[in-house]
Amino acid sequence: MANRFTDTNKWKKRWIRVLPPDMKLVWCYLTDAVDHAGIWDVDIESLEFHLGIKVTAKEILEAFHRKIIPVRGGHQWFIPKFLEFQYKGKMTHKNNCHRSAMEKLKRYGLYEYIQDKGLVQDQSGVIETETEVDIEIERRFNLFWEKYPRKQSRKKAYEVFAKINPDDALLEQIVNSLMAYLETEQWQDKRFVPMPTTFLNQERWNDIVESREDILDKYKGLKWKD
Repeated sequence: MANRFTDTNKWKKRWIRVLPPDMKLVWCYLTDAVDHAGIWDVDIESLEFHLGIKVTAKEILEAFHRKIIPVRGGHQWFIPKFLEFQYKGKMTHKNNCHRSAMEKLKRYGLYEYIQDKGLVQDQSGVIETETEVDIEIERRFNLFWEKYPRKQSRKKAYEVFAKINPDDALLEQIVNSLMAYLETEQWQDKRFVPMPTTFLNQERWNDIVESREDILDKYKGLKWKD
């Protein structure tokens, strides 16, 4: 998780003050755990482990009412207040970092919500600054680049990677796919390893990868004719 701003004024807000102690902890955890678009992959077990408390998803949603919006069947939660503070309520398509977050919110059907809340402001003259989103994308790209055996055209590969902007689940899938490819006969010779931009553009992580052991197992026990 990248470094990010925290709202120190939250302790002055009444709705925070009246929360039970456990729920105050939950709120701090969630605003740290959400991604750059304010979305959290619901994992109550992890939350309980890190906070040392026992709590249910129902109890959390009841405590925070509309401050948490369940999406994708409740498997993810959206926290609008994270965006309001993190991006100062002024998200713009002119800023690559903001645009990345807005594109994800569109995929989740939440873009109109942030528009209605006045969080999207495409004003001219906005100064683009590097935020935690840039840092997070670069961190994830570095994880990919570290594993990829053919280190050529890093800049182009980063541009493609940033456009994909994988979340944690997709990044894990990409890295696991790389590890499987590294066990194949073809990838033992770097001449036959595709360029990283090719791997990313063609979404090779979705292909079925057969390791050398898999191929040998196919022919195990077969009798060859003379």
